[in-house]
Amino acid sequence: MFIKQEESCFSAEIQCCFNNKDDLSLASFVENNAIFGDDGKRLTSELTTWNHTEEYKKFWIDRTNKKTQLVFQEGCAQYVSDSVQDALGILTSMSRNEPTAKPLLSSEESILPSSSSTDSEPSSSNSTLPAPSTSSTINSDDRLALPLSPISSAQNTDIEDVENSPVLAPWFFEEVDIALLFAKFKQAVAQISTDYLFLIESSVHELLSLSNILLLAPEQYSQLAISIFSEKALHDLDSYLLKECLDSRQDMSNNVFTKLSRILNNVESNNQSKGDAEIELLVLGKDLCPIQKSLILGIKACMHKLLLLPIRNKQLLEECELFTMYFDPLLSALFSELDENILLRKSNGTCDKSADKRPDATISKIQQRDFGQSLGFGEVKLACPTTDDPALCHDLLRLEAFLKRHN
Repeated sequence: MFIKQEESCFSAEIQCCFNNKDDLSLASFVENNAIFGDDGKRLTSELTTWNHTEEYKKFWIDRTNKKTQLVFQEGCAQYVSDSVQDALGILTSMSRNEPTAKPLLSSEESILPSSSSTDSEPSSSNSTLPAPSTSSTINSDDRLALPLSPISSAQNTDIEDVENSPVLAPWFFEEVDIALLFAKFKQAVAQISTDYLFLIESSVHELLSLSNILLLAPEQYSQLAISIFSEKALHDLDSYLLKECLDSRQDMSNNVFTKLSRILNNVESNNQSKGDAEIELLVLGKDLCPIQKSLILGIKACMHKLLLLPIRNKQLLEECELFTMYFDPLLSALFSELDENILLRKSNGTCDKSADKRPDATISKIQQRDFGQSLGFGEVKLACPTTDDPALCHDLLRLEAFLKRHN
């Protein structure tokens, strides 16, 4: 049994106030409600007293906030409505020109080339890597092999660019032509990109390959990259290049490491002042090799600039402050060689000539009185309350593009 709720009705006084809210005044309220003598004095006194209370201020602040929220919600609703209409218009125009939409595709769901196209590719006689997996291999991995949708002439631009790109010179590593396999990988990515959209978080390798960049990241390769190169070849190539770039023989003796640890522990426990510790660090690094001396000088610079207590509210920090205050003292000592005119500098900004945004940090070679050749780049990213993988991947893509452009 349902009982109909009676509609609430206002008193005549309240209804009168609502009807005349635009020009309502104290005098008109008194006249309409026939208030005389002591009642008027009492109401006026109560109103004056209320005007000087905290409740009065909170009341009008709440009213102002409510009005602001209503205006904001109205504006947001209008903006969302306009955005939806624009998006619908774009989708409608795209659906007329393109009958098949591109679904999202991550690297873990990469669709490999069909067996017919793979078998027709010439293979190196010296190659020890397995051939790219066919469609049957994909099905064995429980990955759905979707047929490629028809490609229009406008969509075929990427494939034509890949096919018409200059032939890479052979590059053999352990009797495997890495250049040939990379060309196959790039062509497969270009074919997939005409029908599917890559997710930047899981398809960094595929996106960089379209710019002729082979990214090596152990245990982070997609199924498509593993099927073409093999995981062992990628791991061995990464280890070989690291040995070529890094000197693993560089090490710090136990005596120096013990002295360094003692100095830092004394400063943290307030048993030694920062000034005395900096002097000891200078004496300690005097007879060391250039690399170890740079590390000691970087620790000294950090000790001189950083606080012993960490900043609690990290939300107040920005990228500029993060680089100049926390990273620059140590990294400048490691990368800057002023005797050889090499300088680590903060270069975040927009180039006046090309309007392209420059990286956050650059290692530059000084030529006379100008910045010359760039030897390296860096990006600074603040830690977010939630993981911001797309922003990190975007910075990685920017770094790779900068390195390729200046090499």
